[in-house]
Amino acid sequence: MRRRAFAVTEAQAADLMRRGYDTIYRASEGESLDDFLQTLRAGGVYGIASLDQLADRKAKHSRLRRRSLFSVLRKVCAIGAILEDSKGRRTDRDKIEMVEEAIEILTDKGRGRHSARNGRKSKGRPPEYTPEEIEKARLVWQSRKYATATEALKHMPGWTRGSAYRILQARD
Repeated sequence: MRRRAFAVTEAQAADLMRRGYDTIYRASEGESLDDFLQTLRAGGVYGIASLDQLADRKAKHSRLRRRSLFSVLRKVCAIGAILEDSKGRRTDRDKIEMVEEAIEILTDKGRGRHSARNGRKSKGRPPEYTPEEIEKARLVWQSRKYATATEALKHMPGWTRGSAYRILQARD
């Protein structure tokens, strides 16, 4: 019997191959989830990286992603197929834990990821300048002593080119 699986990324596909699945439907190669669902048979065990991968990734709202996941799960249950995730959990005995994890991932998708990813590089929230700092920077920014904006910015600690143009406007 051929063992089939569905993967979204190549790393997931490699993991599924290590676990013994010989036919892997890859979303990255244009194969759809529908192609995979058409191969499901009653009593068959099929591999997935995790249950959240079955949700519609293009849905903009977490409610729609959850709804699409439940729609796929209804199809799987109606067929009588069994899904097994990368942690060895199966929908015939561990469905609640699998669904809880998937809902958590789908609900939190994208929250806080940018700050976590850019944390080291990010300078954080832009500073709020006091009126005194703005006036002092304006004198340097408009000074004829500095021929270019780059030279003026060297004498304006804490200021960026963008904040200078936004707050102090163009140089005269």
